[in-house]
Amino acid sequence: MKKTLFFFSLITSLLFISISCHQSDPDPCDSRYCLNGGSCIEGECDCPTGYYGVNCQNEMACDPDTPCENGGACYNGSCNCPPEYEGPLCSTEKTPQYVGVSRIEIVKFPPFKPNGDSWDMNGNGPDIFPALFKGEKIEWASKEEYEDADHQSNYYRFDNIKHVFSSPGEKHQLYIYDREASGSERMGGVEFIPFVKGEGFPKNKRLSSGKYEFVIYFTYIL
Repeated sequence: MKKTLFFFSLITSLLFISISCHQSDPDPCDSRYCLNGGSCIEGECDCPTGYYGVNCQNEMACDPDTPCENGGACYNGSCNCPPEYEGPLCSTEKTPQYVGVSRIEIVKFPPFKPNGDSWDMNGNGPDIFPALFKGEKIEWASKEEYEDADHQSNYYRFDNIKHVFSSPGEKHQLYIYDREASGSERMGGVEFIPFVKGEGFPKNKRLSSGKYEFVIYFTYIL
């Protein structure tokens, strides 16, 4: 009886050892499903050209032959776009919520009125300041002016402007005024559109019309 039990225990032990020896570690690729033609190698997806991601689930938008546009940077097949653009290749220009003005420079104006008279009755230069209009409606005017301005000066600069256009996609006007004790006289100016789709987001624009020239600086809120 003891011999029988001994042989039974021995056979059971050998059978257990045999089964254990034939068992192998689980295949790490059993739990990894690769998409878009990817193949699993040691638990990681090896993705075909044009795809990336843990499971090859992402299609590459950019590569050396298809670069990102408008200053975007390609990283792992995806474009990191600048704030003003969006889309797979940064090709879609965003429309800003607001467009504002931070600075205006008066670069050029005529020395005399169209009839040849001086701007000031005393013969000095005009006391100039800029103003923004939409049609005949004034939207902003500087409270400061340059007295006896010289038309041969490089430019006259007006800073710290915090004006936001009510409708930046429509025509506006930028005028120079001569401030006098009896009132302000419009000298002349230019017409412009603050934001034009497709022109990007320029920090400034040089505007000119006839004998008048300005540089206007913009701010954008996306």
